[in-house]
Amino acid sequence: MTFGVLSGTMGEKRERTLCSGVIEDEIREGGGSWIKSIAVKYLKTFGFHINHDAFAAHSWYFRNALVRANYNDLTRGIHATTEYLEYFFGNLLLGTEHELKNRYLVINETGS
Repeated sequence: MTFGVLSGTMGEKRERTLCSGVIEDEIREGGGSWIKSIAVKYLKTFGFHINHDAFAAHSWYFRNALVRANYNDLTRGIHATTEYLEYFFGNLLLGTEHELKNRYLVINETGS
């Protein structure tokens, strides 16, 4: 199967939605490795040859991106965003070269 079947944004959206949607309770319990395993199995159902090693180099970033995909603090104007999961899966699936640095995920005192 080629990635053309899950073209660009549609494929990324499917993966980030899966990961961010099921993680809300798991992340509180340290479930980052659990969701990584689910994501790998899910991607394999579409014919991708991905193993856990693909997540190893950016495991902390992946965990923090999952948190940002579920974190809201409306009193500070902070809304959940899948932007960072999009970067991660874009690199993983599409070969993009987004810089995956944890410092980009930090919410400062102004809420951005």
